[in-house]
Amino acid sequence: MKKYYINSIFSRLFISFMLIMIPIYIVGGLIFTWSENAIKTEIKNSAISRINFLKNNLESETVRIKTLQGNFINDIDLNKLLFSEYKNYPVHEYYTAVSNVRKRLIILKNSSNFINDVVIYLPCLNKTISANVGYLDYIEEDFNKLLVEFQEKPYPIIFQDDKYSILMFFPFTNNSSVNPKYLVEMQLSIKLLENYIADFDTYPDSHIALFDHTVGKYIIGADNDLNFNESMKPDTIKKDNSIIDESIVNVKNKKYLMIHGFSDYLNVSLLEFIPVQSIFEIPNLYRKSLAVFFLLSIGVLFIYSFSTYKFVHVPIKTVLSAFHDLENGNLKTSIQYKKANEFMDLYDGFNKMVFRLNKLIDRVYVQELFAKKMELKQLQSQINPHFLYNSYFILHRMIKDKDFENAGNLSLFISKHYQYITRNAQDEVPLYKEVEYVKNYMKIQEFRFYGRFSVEFGLLDDKLSNIFVPRLILQPILENAIEHGIKDNMSSGMIHIRFHTVSTGLEITIEDNGENTTDDDISLLKEKLLDEGYDTEVTGIINVHRRIKLKYGEKSGLSISRSELGGLKVVIIIDTKEVSSHV
Repeated sequence: MKKYYINSIFSRLFISFMLIMIPIYIVGGLIFTWSENAIKTEIKNSAISRINFLKNNLESETVRIKTLQGNFINDIDLNKLLFSEYKNYPVHEYYTAVSNVRKRLIILKNSSNFINDVVIYLPCLNKTISANVGYLDYIEEDFNKLLVEFQEKPYPIIFQDDKYSILMFFPFTNNSSVNPKYLVEMQLSIKLLENYIADFDTYPDSHIALFDHTVGKYIIGADNDLNFNESMKPDTIKKDNSIIDESIVNVKNKKYLMIHGFSDYLNVSLLEFIPVQSIFEIPNLYRKSLAVFFLLSIGVLFIYSFSTYKFVHVPIKTVLSAFHDLENGNLKTSIQYKKANEFMDLYDGFNKMVFRLNKLIDRVYVQELFAKKMELKQLQSQINPHFLYNSYFILHRMIKDKDFENAGNLSLFISKHYQYITRNAQDEVPLYKEVEYVKNYMKIQEFRFYGRFSVEFGLLDDKLSNIFVPRLILQPILENAIEHGIKDNMSSGMIHIRFHTVSTGLEITIEDNGENTTDDDISLLKEKLLDEGYDTEVTGIINVHRRIKLKYGEKSGLSISRSELGGLKVVIIIDTKEVSSHV
């Protein structure tokens, strides 16, 4: 009982299920751990790439803006106002030059999405020109304040009075005693910069901040709910341009993955804060789901075992029982089924197999029966007294007439003839051997009916010569052509044998010019070829026809018609492609 329980389907399915599921759980856990680490690494690398890309973009955009500032020095109208005696200009030329300078400032402003306004201070003209506002009075205090910031802070972007500006003086000098002729201030829009940086936030609750080391505070990202100015002290932010590092930081009792990149050129740090819990930690609900899944998988196992027994084991047992009946010799067994399912095809396949097996057995039996009958008929017809008497009588006459050469040839033909039909036990032979045999047979008949007919064999192609065919398929047809076709001809009888390669295989045509074959004889012979009853009188031609059909399929066999020579035309059709398709 214990051994039966161990070998039962249920216990085997349970053990198999556990042997399958345990490695799946182990592999799943390893894959989960690997995936978690891969996701962490990917998120870190992605954040590092974003910060690095953002830093490089800000640096390149600043360099481009400063280049545009430098190119502004060469403005013709600006140089006219600065270095010419504008008081001697006509009024309209003066205002045209000023207007052109403002147009150039507007072009500079529109050259970058980050520029909010471009302002040029002209102390020598006591004027200030703004791309947005237009013409303003020159305020020396503002000019001096910007000059001091520019001389004291060697960075391209200066933060002052809640403004982010890129300054350029001309001529450039660190000597405070030399007064510049003008100052170009490109005021950057902090709002536009903030929107641009915010576009790189890819995770929920993540945040990117911009910290300016020159002023020691956050320029962008300082006014959010996290309040980084209080949570992240300026001295904790490193100024290291060699690497972009990451670390876990606490902001308002919440863990963040901080990605930090420093720009030595701008003296600013870009920091991305990604919540650790929302990205890396697995929710408890997922772990509970795994436990529920495990319990459900056990329940599914029992349901599956019962279903397998009912819907798989029982049908398989039915098939095995049918095979046992078949093994015991019951070739009439079949499986009856009512439900249309996958086993229906199996049952139907079994029933078709039994049907085909019966048909194949019958076919092989009939084929062997016909072959034996044919061999027996050939032996009876060729070893009958008439054939022997005629052959030996002709041989005797040749010897008596001292025609030893022909006597020797005929005796050799007779010996080859009997050797082929008595000693060759093979059911199939190469076509060239069958052709050699009938050529030998026709030599004997030519001696018997000397001068009354001629035989013409067509060329046998090398591709056809090695095709295996059933033995003794040509001789009965040639015998029929002699006995029922040209036997009564006293001269000018003809028999032609041709070999043709067709798309499906091989055709052999045998025709004669005998006058004894009537249309009724041809019609009767056609009807006999179509009659597949076993009780039909089996002549040599009928035997050959059935053997070829059994061997090569329904498309093969004999075709009977009136020959153009006047007698009977028999075409042996051998469809070798149909045989190949059934192999």
